[in-house]
Amino acid sequence: MEERMRMILPDRDMERMTVDNEIVTVNVHGLSLNAMIRLLKNISVICMGTFTLRIIHGFNHGTKLKDAIRTEGLFLRSYKIVPDQTNPGVTMIVFA
Repeated sequence: MEERMRMILPDRDMERMTVDNEIVTVNVHGLSLNAMIRLLKNISVICMGTFTLRIIHGFNHGTKLKDAIRTEGLFLRSYKIVPDQTNPGVTMIVFA
């Protein structure tokens, strides 16, 4: 999964990510809403199969990003939104 992303995504996007087994963690702090949506949609298309996307959007100033992430219909493929119960600045999306 990580090799495939490295071939397609620019270095600046890869620097925001870590890949551990089937969990892709991406830090979207500092991105505009449109840039964040573009990055997350690209990741969802590049990563085939079942995986979890862990998005760090922040809590105080990341509410616009959080609201966009937690809106149904953002992705074309089947997924489930799971807010992190221990950290309000993180949202998990499980792709089927």
